[in-house]
Amino acid sequence: MSKERQSFYEFGPYRVDPEERLLLRDQQPIPLPPKVFETLLILVQHSEHVVPKDDLMKTLWPDTFVEEANLSQNIFVLRKALGESAQSPCYIVTVPGRGHLGLGEIEIKSGHTDEGRKYLAALEKDARAAGFSLIARKAALAHG
Repeated sequence: MSKERQSFYEFGPYRVDPEERLLLRDQQPIPLPPKVFETLLILVQHSEHVVPKDDLMKTLWPDTFVEEANLSQNIFVLRKALGESAQSPCYIVTVPGRGHLGLGEIEIKSGHTDEGRKYLAALEKDARAAGFSLIARKAALAHG
């Protein structure tokens, strides 16, 4: 596996690795469902701006009709993963009638994400031991 330099985002104790599709806290992976990770990535990439609900929904579920409750559930799961709640937000603020605002100073950095690669390698090893393959799953995650 080559060690390419890539960009990732950091805020507070968190690191978002878009290539490996991982959220890390203090170098430990926090598992997120794929759509929840995509929600996080959109908010991080548009930090300091309100992302309208409709834009989030169209980006997350293109060509599909979904209820607003799906987005609300993604935000709920994401807040839980970040250790916050709607009543005491640290990173995600809901702007009533408009959308969501990703708070906090986001730093874009380049570098290696060895933690993410080690985590995926351990998952692959466990899956192989159980008779499964993550190759198709990784490809599916990469393509949304």
